[in-house]
Amino acid sequence: HFLVIKNERFIYPPLRRKTMAPKSYEEGLQCIREAVSGNPEAGEALEGLVKLVDETHKNSVTGAADGRELENDLRLRRAEDFYNDSLNNQYFVVIDIDDFGKFNKVYGQDIGDLVLRTVEEVIRETVRDNDSVETQEGKHYHLHGEEFVVTYGCPNLDGAISAANRLRKSVEEKVVERIKQTVKDTTTQEIKKPVTISGGVTTYHPNVEPEELAMRRADRYMQIAKTEGKNRVYCGEIDPLY
Repeated sequence: HFLVIKNERFIYPPLRRKTMAPKSYEEGLQCIREAVSGNPEAGEALEGLVKLVDETHKNSVTGAADGRELENDLRLRRAEDFYNDSLNNQYFVVIDIDDFGKFNKVYGQDIGDLVLRTVEEVIRETVRDNDSVETQEGKHYHLHGEEFVVTYGCPNLDGAISAANRLRKSVEEKVVERIKQTVKDTTTQEIKKPVTISGGVTTYHPNVEPEELAMRRADRYMQIAKTEGKNRVYCGEIDPLY
């Protein structure tokens, strides 16, 4: 038996029991660290690999988990769903920063990168806070450019939509103010309009459809949110989808 971590195989006998399947890369990594804790040589090799993996599975601008880490987490989720019918439903929220290209052009790439990092920071904080409301197992990823994805485990679709709207409101209310507090120069102080995001929410059924289909559906809903005026969340389905 082995546990797949970032496309690497680690022999890990304690994971033979299906009830111990990890829910994410971080949880699986912690399991392996515990398994090799008595072997300094194996522990040193593991940490070296972890450092290499982190360098290649994080967004270079924000440091957030990227699409490759999303793929690995979803693989673990499918394995867990196969053995556990009591898990919450899974939902994708695809997020895109509104008019980011124009913003980058007016204020420059350095400020644009600062916007990306600040949006990621606010999303991370809000996802963490959402975990204490009606959603669980929330995690965010920075795919590329101005596009992010958040995965949620929720009892129903309404909970996922509410969580997505909290993300949207947090970005609108906090990002520009935080940027102005961080960098107190003329350029940032000239920013008048709030940074906003548009989002698309969809249900993901790991054992019914490939994640690519669910992601494309959420992306399509996000595009609809933009055509309807931006700074909003759109979902074109009812719960359950199947």
